[in-house]
Amino acid sequence: MPLGTPSYLIYLAVFAVAAAGCLVGAWWAHRRVSLPGVRRGLAGLLSASGLWALCHVGVLLSPGLGLKVAFYEAGLTVGFGTVFAWLWLCSAYSGRALHRRAGVRWAALAVFVAVTLTKLTNRWHGLYFSAELSAVPFRHLEVDH
Repeated sequence: MPLGTPSYLIYLAVFAVAAAGCLVGAWWAHRRVSLPGVRRGLAGLLSASGLWALCHVGVLLSPGLGLKVAFYEAGLTVGFGTVFAWLWLCSAYSGRALHRRAGVRWAALAVFVAVTLTKLTNRWHGLYFSAELSAVPFRHLEVDH
């Protein structure tokens, strides 16, 4: 099926609208939320979610396997970052101080880097996922974990 099929256009539109909505929401949160920890957590969560959706738009629009995989890996990295933004937001919104503790932040960074390196070195070890182009229901990246 050609790229302009209705299902392809729907996927593309949904991810593009989600990206725009999240990025606008992040901008709004950055300007209007008064509590600094909540502001950073919410803006970070919405920014990371928006960037993940943009990466998926890149996967859908990219012509070749290499570029699709690069956008997919970028999306994996940014998407995993949403977990930490969510935890930051939860800590700040609930009045806790976990997001301000240096030890917790360093531990979170170590976990993020370790998992991200595993994902980004997949081309060498092939233990995380394999990817190929599929034509059904439209030309897209098919990922097998």
